[in-house]
Amino acid sequence: MNSKRKIQLADFNRTVILATANTLFLNHGIEGTTMDEIAHEAGFSKTTLYTYFDSKQDIVDHLILDGMERFHQEVVKIVSRQAPFREFYHELCQSLVAIHDSGIVYFPGITGKIGCSEKEMKNNKVLTNIYMLGEEINHIIAGEISRAAANKELQLNAPMADVMMLFWLCLTGLIEKSASKEAYILRHLEKDRKSFLNFAFDALLLMIEKGEKIGRAHV
Repeated sequence: MNSKRKIQLADFNRTVILATANTLFLNHGIEGTTMDEIAHEAGFSKTTLYTYFDSKQDIVDHLILDGMERFHQEVVKIVSRQAPFREFYHELCQSLVAIHDSGIVYFPGITGKIGCSEKEMKNNKVLTNIYMLGEEINHIIAGEISRAAANKELQLNAPMADVMMLFWLCLTGLIEKSASKEAYILRHLEKDRKSFLNFAFDALLLMIEKGEKIGRAHV
């Protein structure tokens, strides 16, 4: 077997393992899934599994990286359209919803604890790539917010670091929790999850714009 074929086979095997692990994680939870189960479901020996991944956490980290790469590509695509800020913002929100709903462990992974200290990243290329991609995504979004503020499309009344933290915590929380409360939202709010999220995204944008005033009111 030539080297090109070996690389293609290795890439295919990694993809199969990651897809299998992702399904098991979604069905049974990360803690409730073992490496033995991943190997069995993927059709590999445990020895072969460890040839490609050092541990279950290594698999989780690769899945998180895959999700972040997908989101980064979407962010770049959205920015390239050079649309007005509110259109950019809502496209960004919808792209996050789409990634969450596509069924990958990106969301529960990214909203949990990810090692990003210098010590943790020193010998872990995957964690380093996750961190760098996250910083690049933040940089792009912060740039769009700054541009909108400069163009008077957005009234920015809070420090950028505060805005970005509010943005991520609220967006990921809204998307995750609305998925688990979809039936409740439909029954008690008489609207589907999509309609509720559109309302919530608008409310979050308003909160960002009123950030400084809200902060001062609690001083």
